[in-house]
Amino acid sequence: MVRALTLGLTPREESEYHSETIRIEIGYARGFSYPSPGHRWRGYLAAAFTRGRETEVFISALELERMSERVSGRTAIVTGAANGIGRGIATRLAEEGASVVIADIDRKAAEATAETLRADGSDAVAVGCDVTDRSDIGAVVETVRSRFESVDILVNNAGVIRGGTFLELSAEEWETVLDVNLTGMFNCSSQIAPVIRDTGGGSVVNISSIAGVDMSYAGPANYTASKWGVIGLTRHMAWDLAEHDIRVNAVCPGGTLTPLIRERTTPEDRERARRVIPLGRYGRPEDVANAVLFFVSDEASYVTGSKLVVDGGRRFAGRYEVLE
Repeated sequence: MVRALTLGLTPREESEYHSETIRIEIGYARGFSYPSPGHRWRGYLAAAFTRGRETEVFISALELERMSERVSGRTAIVTGAANGIGRGIATRLAEEGASVVIADIDRKAAEATAETLRADGSDAVAVGCDVTDRSDIGAVVETVRSRFESVDILVNNAGVIRGGTFLELSAEEWETVLDVNLTGMFNCSSQIAPVIRDTGGGSVVNISSIAGVDMSYAGPANYTASKWGVIGLTRHMAWDLAEHDIRVNAVCPGGTLTPLIRERTTPEDRERARRVIPLGRYGRPEDVANAVLFFVSDEASYVTGSKLVVDGGRRFAGRYEVLE
């Protein structure tokens, strides 16, 4: 098989046969594979026409199959996974073969997400979990131990935003955000990392933000402080856990269209933000999920203590909300 050059083809996720036109390198004969998140397109050469250095190929009899499963046989716990970025991460890991634990304070929504994944053929279980309550996390650990043979991956995604400008920020709002976004991450990691160690090693990914590499111009100070804290915690965890073969990295998303973002912004806000993102669009949960997948896969086996910014170049724009 030869790998197709992806020039504008957006495969429809359907299993019925249909025709598409793509381009592949000259010199190959029959067959191609087209990778897309979670799936691979296969087909056979029907006709070819040379145009300069490229060959236009008309493909018939396409079919959908699963991609190689990059985390097959592993168990992943994803916090805050009922909706938004967390749901996107859980879905992506399940697509790549992992058994997924959907841990969320909203147990009903977590179960709905798990049911969706199970309907797609994945192994998923929902557990209620308040990351600020260490006894809740202990119950999650016991549930996972009784259901799965190992825990290989932890994605600390649970987070909240509360408050306004610094002078409007209450002590209660300050504490709530730090408790969930930073202390909650410590609570989960300190109780789940020993389980990963006993498994023989694995990976932890902490979800920070571009607020953790600069500041949240549109959000409150407590959010920025918590996300900077995540970066520091990630580096120190990576240092301390390396001897146990546990890699720890951080993903820093920019503006990502989730229910939380839609709730806190107007369509006008989102359009203004989109115009200053160099890549010309808001992020999607799957963009963040793909970064997480890289960190937990064997492709990142020599990567720890790192952060990956996923923001479409947004950080280059600076304080556009203030300057406009």
